[in-house]
Amino acid sequence: MKPLRLAVIGGGVIGSKHAELIFNYQGIELVGISDIDETVNVIAQRYQVGFYNKLEELLTVQKPDGVIIAVPNSQHQAVAIICAKYKVHMLIEKPIADSIESAERITEIAESEKVHVLIGHHRRHSSLVKRTKDLISDDSFGRLIGVSMLWALYKPDDYFAVDWKKEKPGGGPLLINLIHELDLLRHLCGEIVEVYAKASSSTRQFEVEDSIVISLEFDSGAVGNIFASDSSPSPWSYESTTNENKYYYPVDENCYYFLGSKQSLSFPKMELWNYESKESSGWQYPIHKSSQVPDELDPLIEQLKHFCDVIKGDALPYVSCEDAKKSLAVVLSVIESIDKRLPVTIGNKFVQ
Repeated sequence: MKPLRLAVIGGGVIGSKHAELIFNYQGIELVGISDIDETVNVIAQRYQVGFYNKLEELLTVQKPDGVIIAVPNSQHQAVAIICAKYKVHMLIEKPIADSIESAERITEIAESEKVHVLIGHHRRHSSLVKRTKDLISDDSFGRLIGVSMLWALYKPDDYFAVDWKKEKPGGGPLLINLIHELDLLRHLCGEIVEVYAKASSSTRQFEVEDSIVISLEFDSGAVGNIFASDSSPSPWSYESTTNENKYYYPVDENCYYFLGSKQSLSFPKMELWNYESKESSGWQYPIHKSSQVPDELDPLIEQLKHFCDVIKGDALPYVSCEDAKKSLAVVLSVIESIDKRLPVTIGNKFVQ
């Protein structure tokens, strides 16, 4: 079989990472990179592929089977419409768009042109996340009572050398980082029906927030919370504790806690806590700990493999447009709650 021909649109940090993965993966051919920034040509030269300043030229000349869209969120809709008209399958980096209206348009054009779209919530492809979903969905875990997430680290000063990272609406940990946490909560714990959030920018004094606290209610009746900050010297973040991204200094800590009626689970050390029997349950009895850590797999590589299966028609998108749109609705509801200083019920408010 001929190798699948893939191209990358957007040569920033994540786009260049996708290009590297495609280049090094057997059975896939990287055929080009497109970006309006001419300096991205350096990445194309590194992998000895064509650089295209105009997207239509890439699609016309190279005729890729699929593209990975890694441009700013506000450009997702425009790029997706062009690719769909060229009948090219897409992996769009998270979030699907910067508004529900744009997400709806991407969904509509993909359906009308009969192309597949996979949304890049890559953590769902993590072996740790998949094991967590299996464990907390099992009868032995009992009913999910609640979940607590901590995402705290210190972004170095040079991270903010780019102005948009200090400005609304695109900067700040909510849209850059917490979209991951909120998507995982939906994926693992069920639909979120209400959020109540507060944010602070008092540490860095930027226009965007540097710290957030979010209370959540799930349709199952479970409750949860997230505390997040990008301005504290902390080891308690998904990036540092999972060792998924080798750029972050690894630590042997947990960052998520899932509480069930029969067991509890800490993540990513995958420590299950429970009593040995119902008769010896209660705070006066010893509590037992076991660990079930799966083999480590790179979720970006797993996502790439899945995208290839989607292109070939061997699988449906693991994260569809409709699914990703619901995660975007949660983020927009958090923003609304912060602005109004009130709880926000999600329901079908954003999702048509």
